[in-house]
Amino acid sequence: QSRYQVTKVIYDYATSSAVKGRVRVHFDKRLKDIDFSEVEGSGGDLKEKGVVHFYDGTSVEVGGDTGVTLIAADGSMSNVRKALVRYTAERAEAKGEGAEVERVQEDLVPWNTSFRVLFVDKETPDLDEKIHYIFGGAYTAVVGNGTQWALVPSCKTAAHLRDEWADWYFSEDPTEENVQKLKEYVKERCWPFEDVDRFFSEDELKAWFSRRIFTGALTRVSKLTYGGFVLLMGDAAHGVYPATGEGINGGMEDVRVLMETLDSHRVKVKEGGSPTEAASLR
Repeated sequence: QSRYQVTKVIYDYATSSAVKGRVRVHFDKRLKDIDFSEVEGSGGDLKEKGVVHFYDGTSVEVGGDTGVTLIAADGSMSNVRKALVRYTAERAEAKGEGAEVERVQEDLVPWNTSFRVLFVDKETPDLDEKIHYIFGGAYTAVVGNGTQWALVPSCKTAAHLRDEWADWYFSEDPTEENVQKLKEYVKERCWPFEDVDRFFSEDELKAWFSRRIFTGALTRVSKLTYGGFVLLMGDAAHGVYPATGEGINGGMEDVRVLMETLDSHRVKVKEGGSPTEAASLR
């Protein structure tokens, strides 16, 4: 299944009568940053909390005495992970050498590959929409509403690995020469689209040069949880190479592990519950 199709299945379930309104879905809530701090709890003890800031100007408190847990699945360049790395490093420095401080550290290995999306806007290819196809230097899959095919050519970016087509690939100028080189690239490397003009209009081939180029990094994190109120999942916890289609599969496996953990503890946080059980779950 494509990312879109999987996301739609999850969304349909989350908004269905099966969950009886226990899930609220908010749109346009892109996370901007999160501030962590140590505050005095209601019992006089020190607790850590976070304030999540969104681009629409709103914010939400997590941790501390709020009882709110943040599950951060905000991608391979996760703002939550970056904030945790920064905050725990500063906290360790403030506590001094030898102090026992919970640290979150990250190890990022750049993909050294860039990607740019080309959309099929003419004839639909004779491919299985449930399959993510990988070629030598590109991949294709269904995106958007579940019927839109996208072809994603790639190019290595590190100086010592730079592909021979880098000059026109990174260009923003849709000259006749550059468009012709893009056509040759697709014809040579992406067999289902070798008859380029059947699948892509001239306007779409030109538009490709104006689209954002994206890249990222393989991610390894020293801790997936922090303070009992933050949990990293998906690419935020273990970013992978996108062309293989493993990212969403890894994210779904994270969800399964989390649900199995919750089911195994069956903790109900309410008055009279077991603090020991709750602490064990965290």
